[in-house]
Amino acid sequence: PEKRKVYDDVTALKKTHVGSKRRPIKVICMCLILVLAIAHYYQLADYRERKSRLMSHNAVLRRIRIKFKKEGKVVRTKNNKIEEEDIPDAMLNEIVQELKLRVPGGWTGEPPRVLDLVIKAPMVPLYAVQYMVWSAKWVVKYTVLGKEYDIADKEYLTRVNAGFTEFDWNQLEQKEREEYMTQEVWRSSTSKRKKPKSSKKKA
Repeated sequence: PEKRKVYDDVTALKKTHVGSKRRPIKVICMCLILVLAIAHYYQLADYRERKSRLMSHNAVLRRIRIKFKKEGKVVRTKNNKIEEEDIPDAMLNEIVQELKLRVPGGWTGEPPRVLDLVIKAPMVPLYAVQYMVWSAKWVVKYTVLGKEYDIADKEYLTRVNAGFTEFDWNQLEQKEREEYMTQEVWRSSTSKRKKPKSSKKKA
């Protein structure tokens, strides 16, 4: 009986030890799933906002009606607006390319997928390290040493102060980017919304 009691105590202790090891893994997995779910939710919200913005563009609406008419379909409307779920993303993507519209944040023609987030998730630590290294270099170079901004960093500050994402900035023509640079928008955020006269209207 005494040996049996010792055996039971040791077995119970092992179970407790193994269980305590597994709990942190479960917590980490749950946190990762939660983060992915939140990120996907915001990606979907951003996607819907871009689609809604496209659907409010008069040129896009005209093209949609023309395409539906050619296919013999009827465009459903609600409160004088076309039902977004009736418009395939592929059709919107085709119209964007035809009209050469500049869509803030870009338009891929398809909603975001959870799989894309899962694939990118392992790279997050690397991105975080790269950002910390970049931030440290920026502080040392411009705050501590007080050096003049180089061309690449002036362009970065111009893009940020003008309110462009990296994608939107790259979509601008070279002449438009140069006009922003000549305005020295990189010096201060006070010029954030001042746009060159030649800038095209965004969708």
